[in-house]
Amino acid sequence: MILIGSVHKPAMRKILLTVGAEVLHRGDFSATVLHYRYENGSFVTAEGTIDAGFGNAANYAVFGAGPKAFSAMTEGGACYLYDLVGESAYALPARVNALIYYEKKDNAAAYYALTADKLYRLQNDEATEVASVGGTALCVHHERLFAASGSKIFYSVPLSPDDFTGEGAGFLQFAGEGDVVGIASMGERLYVFRGSEIWRVTPNAKDVDFSAERMRFSGGEILAGSVMSLGGAVAFCTPRGLWVIEDSEIALALSFDGELSPAESLTCAAHEGKYFLPVLHGGSAEILVYDRPLRDAHFLRISAESVGGCTAGVYLRRGDRNMKLTAQGMPQYEGRGSEISFSLNLSNRPASMRITGGDLCGEGTFSLRIQSESGSVEKVGISDGKFSLPHVIGGTHVRVSLLTNALSRFTSLTLCMQEDKT
Repeated sequence: MILIGSVHKPAMRKILLTVGAEVLHRGDFSATVLHYRYENGSFVTAEGTIDAGFGNAANYAVFGAGPKAFSAMTEGGACYLYDLVGESAYALPARVNALIYYEKKDNAAAYYALTADKLYRLQNDEATEVASVGGTALCVHHERLFAASGSKIFYSVPLSPDDFTGEGAGFLQFAGEGDVVGIASMGERLYVFRGSEIWRVTPNAKDVDFSAERMRFSGGEILAGSVMSLGGAVAFCTPRGLWVIEDSEIALALSFDGELSPAESLTCAAHEGKYFLPVLHGGSAEILVYDRPLRDAHFLRISAESVGGCTAGVYLRRGDRNMKLTAQGMPQYEGRGSEISFSLNLSNRPASMRITGGDLCGEGTFSLRIQSESGSVEKVGISDGKFSLPHVIGGTHVRVSLLTNALSRFTSLTLCMQEDKT
């Protein structure tokens, strides 16, 4: 004999937890937010800074390249570069306009600093004049050093960044008026920015043979100090907005629309695919960040007159102080990271309902902690998507906390509740 009966399926309910820019109370729950900021419908980890040393009223810029960042200050006509990452220091006879890191295939490396009329190699705490080439911008391309001076681009002998007079060295002359304000390397080409013009320079078969092609661009005057390589792209600014060159195409990544203007003392930085630019936004001094991998732009509520990026992080000058962005966006407040907590009143739900898991919408990795009068449960390493708890938890007054010590974005958390018939 076969007995056929019905199977009772426990009731299921879901609780959606999400918060707005200012509304932290909704229905039967409230939320508290620690070290997050609201942006485009989500909360992202807030930025913090720590003092980087060598603060001085004579500081005028931060330069970043390779593994180091330097604070530049002038005194009595001389220029001093202080290493914000290590312990190096360099004295030069004139103000530095640009700095680059040159690393050969044999791992021999040095920094090069450009003044108005000279090029210097910075190595082992000594600044050595190597060429009577001065200007406003530096770039490394195909193991050559390129220096912009007026309407010319000087280039060194391949593999010999100190040699601008030997065989294989030379210069490119651009006709007409206007100085070169930036140069950037991307792939096989060198991009030259001059006035409102962008030139694409391609090396040909011979070492000293180059072809230059003016690109179609009508976006306005290119701002000096805004040109930066971003791996497989080049970013730059005009008064109209932030532009990106990728796959030989120029696209407007962010329109300023009159609400945004670059800071008067303009320098930019690149770090891990992100572009950093000091700006005035709604009357406030902030830092614009363009995240190329995510095609996303946001603002850091941090004022700066100059920024510099290196492998050690992003450094900035604020008044007479040098600062570092902590962990590229994570604050360091007494060792605590970012946290979003929800306090839930579940007294209107059946006492037999238990939280079994949920669904997280966001980016990054979190630890989830749930506490109630009946106990607690913790789930570590959750990220975007569904998850199950190690064990179910009930209660009428429940606190749900998401914690992280890394960059993250939180949009919503859905808790799944199931009726417990045991």
